Amino acid sequence: MSSNRDLSFDNSRDMSIFKGDVPSLASYAAAELDDLILNRSRELSAVSLLIDEISESMVLSDGTEEADSQRTWLDPLDPTVAVLMHQAIMDSPLRSSEVQKIHQLLAQSRRIIDSLRRIVLDPEKAKENEDELNRMRAFCLALSKRAIAYEQSLCEFKPAHTYMG
Repeated sequence: MSSNRDLSFDNSRDMSIFKGDVPSLASYAAAELDDLILNRSRELSAVSLLIDEISESMVLSDGTEEADSQRTWLDPLDPTVAVLMHQAIMDSPLRSSEVQKIHQLLAQSRRIIDSLRRIVLDPEKAKENEDELNRMRAFCLALSKRAIAYEQSLCEFKPAHTYMG
């Protein structure tokens, strides 16, 4: 008994409902990249939203490492996002010993965003480099896992004083 079920990821829903929900966006983005790799679909709306989410959260500058190294303590970089990005990079094939300082993390984040943008802009051309698609999918999965672990730890947090929270 054979089945011709469509195994592609169903992202027919409005993905904008996941804006701000990094664990879900990253997970859906990984599923979309998987579908692209397997020639099931070329829909990349979650990938596009994840690009926006990372870009906004990391407050990526004009694209130069010099600009990133000039950041000051006044720049609104969310330290939680920076830690999650670093952990996701280190958990993925993008792992690099060169990501030890903020400007290096920002540069690597920019490279990830640029790669994801190239995939979204031209999925057919992106399919020519399956290794890059696999690396981006693995990064998205790692980001989803790290972000959900962080959210779970927040849920488990109990105030130390009865009058708090």
